[in-house]
Amino acid sequence: MILSIVICTWNRVALLEQTLRSLKASTFRAGDSVEVLVINNASTDSTPEFLRDNASALGFRWLTEDRPGLSNARNRGAVEASGEWVLYLDDDVLVEPHFVEGYIAVLSDPGPSVYFGGPVIPRFLGPERTWTSHVFEVLPWLYSGLDLGEPRRFFSGNQHPFGANMCIRADLVQQFPFDEMYGYREGALTPGEESSLFSQLTAQTFRGEWLPSLGVVHVLPAARNSLRFLVRRSFAQGVYEGMAAFEASRSRLWAVRALALQFVRIPLAPLIGTHPIVELLKASVFAGVLLSRR
Repeated sequence: MILSIVICTWNRVALLEQTLRSLKASTFRAGDSVEVLVINNASTDSTPEFLRDNASALGFRWLTEDRPGLSNARNRGAVEASGEWVLYLDDDVLVEPHFVEGYIAVLSDPGPSVYFGGPVIPRFLGPERTWTSHVFEVLPWLYSGLDLGEPRRFFSGNQHPFGANMCIRADLVQQFPFDEMYGYREGALTPGEESSLFSQLTAQTFRGEWLPSLGVVHVLPAARNSLRFLVRRSFAQGVYEGMAAFEASRSRLWAVRALALQFVRIPLAPLIGTHPIVELLKASVFAGVLLSRR
């Protein structure tokens, strides 16, 4: 077996069902070289019943990781995977029928690369807000959006795959596990587990490739485009950056000046060619940097 597709889920059974149904045709075309493994991260909705009743029909196996947190679930998936490679997908993505075959072809001759990733294209279930296009243009990570365009190439600088569509050699996830201090969990939106992992891989001179033809659609409920969520997510991003600065013994005082500047930019946004919400979200990031506890 070449590939284990690992989907970590927590209390999103309706979206999870859509993801698994879109995968079924794609994995069927790939044959015995792939498996689908669902990690139930101690869901309290009807996820366990759905997994039990549909595992055979939709072609997946599943298990429960009781320790809360996306990092814990992802690490468990790497340990339990039967494949040489682990392809992590979020529980709210849709894939095309050629998607898994495409990854199998790449992994059959990976060359020097030990990780891969492709586009993550948001699809909003609710109405677009006045700020949606502006936020996506400037801060696409708020919608977990990633599109580096053509051509296929090595990631460079701080570039790396996003968790909704990232493939890594399984043994490397076991050697450099996702940091359990970071990652989504109930009541917390602090990111960073992916950045931390790829920083370690880069430090070890491992390389990865961008695959522009192997994208996923990321289905976003209306709540993911609410101002409340975006502010919380921006603040959490800042918390991660503040924690990372602390770990690296870097000063966070730069964020004081940056935050003060944002209070000037917010009311002036229309005059300087931006959107007030974009400037507010930037301010939330800087506030998170300053208020992080580490």
